[in-house]
Amino acid sequence: MERSLSPNTIERPTIHIAFTINDAYVKYFVVCLTSLLESAGDEELHLYVIHDDITEHSKKRILELQSIKNFQVGFIEFNTKLSVRSPTQAHISANTAYRLMISTLMPDIDEIIFLDADLLVIKSLKELWDLDISDYHMACVNDQAPLNNSFNDWIPLLKLPASYRYVNTGVCLVNLKKWRQENIEKKFLAVANDFCNVLKFPEQDILNIVCSEKILKLSHIWNAMPLQKYAILSEKKEAFSDPHIVHYAGYNKPWIYPDVPYADLFWKYARKTSYYEELLYNCKRMQQQQTIDDIYWLMHEIRLKNRYYRKFIQYKILAILTLGLIKKYKNLRNENRQKLKYLKKRFA
Repeated sequence: MERSLSPNTIERPTIHIAFTINDAYVKYFVVCLTSLLESAGDEELHLYVIHDDITEHSKKRILELQSIKNFQVGFIEFNTKLSVRSPTQAHISANTAYRLMISTLMPDIDEIIFLDADLLVIKSLKELWDLDISDYHMACVNDQAPLNNSFNDWIPLLKLPASYRYVNTGVCLVNLKKWRQENIEKKFLAVANDFCNVLKFPEQDILNIVCSEKILKLSHIWNAMPLQKYAILSEKKEAFSDPHIVHYAGYNKPWIYPDVPYADLFWKYARKTSYYEELLYNCKRMQQQQTIDDIYWLMHEIRLKNRYYRKFIQYKILAILTLGLIKKYKNLRNENRQKLKYLKKRFA
């Protein structure tokens, strides 16, 4: 007699998701994980937290979230410090680079979703997980930063193909099987060494350089970035028409600036965590420090403005008295005029 499976015995899909964090970032990760668990369907979630300093107390705070939805979690302690240097991005932890070693760390997993911890998952990840990336190294969303002229000075230094669109790796579906087949990790380390002086976003730049020819581009709904200035408005419209993931990529995090776009969504989930009071206190403290810093720089710029104005008048008089025969005075006058224009824009 043939026996059919009951609903309780049907095998559910298992989604593998990895994060790289340090202990200082656990409170933001808990907010991220809360959103992920609340948005999940009936799929099983296997999480991997790659770190080098998470305390037992922090692990306990993470495991408390199993009351929302049951999940499996592995804490992978990785003590080898990677030599990925970057002089420009102090807010990016060295732990982020650990994802470059993920195919070695997880030899039995063929695919995994990598997520940054500064994001919220609004919809189930099953649709993303089900994508066929067998012919690709990974799947990501195009980034906006390289399209903004005031922020793309490092892109030409990466020597990417002319027609290639740089991607944001805060959300990526990774083909670990293909990484192992093509010995991608060796290429990562070679690029990290060759480009160490020009990397602005170390891990992300390296992934773009090595994988540029085999990246599947995702819809912008999978990585809507409210803190980014979208150079292509149609992509912004697409991203926020039905965002599945909201990623706070950038400096002005909602736990520091509670008035940034989509900050209310962050605080909605933060309120459900055991870190809520601590996050509120830290936000108030950091805002106060930011106010002090702003006042300091404002006073500094006022002093500069007065100094440049005096020099402008001085060289203007000298240029008049010499009938413009001494070109140096005219040049110095114009130089100070430009500095005054710049400061005037800053005060506007």
